[in-house]
Amino acid sequence: MTGLTANEFHAPVPFFHAAFEAYIEHRTIDGYVRRYCRYVSHANSPLPTTEDKLLFILTCLKQNQRK
Repeated sequence: MTGLTANEFHAPVPFFHAAFEAYIEHRTIDGYVRRYCRYVSHANSPLPTTEDKLLFILTCLKQNQRK
């Protein structure tokens, strides 16, 4: 789907996880400043793991790139 091998996909996962956690600690998914509640990924979430989130982003980017 993304055009990456398994090793190429798993290499940036730790960096993405750290960046995502740092961002989501202070901002909402929509980009607003977080004021009250902390982010929790629910068990029934469609993208429960960091790998799922990264795969979704990379797939969207690949499918929506302009040629």
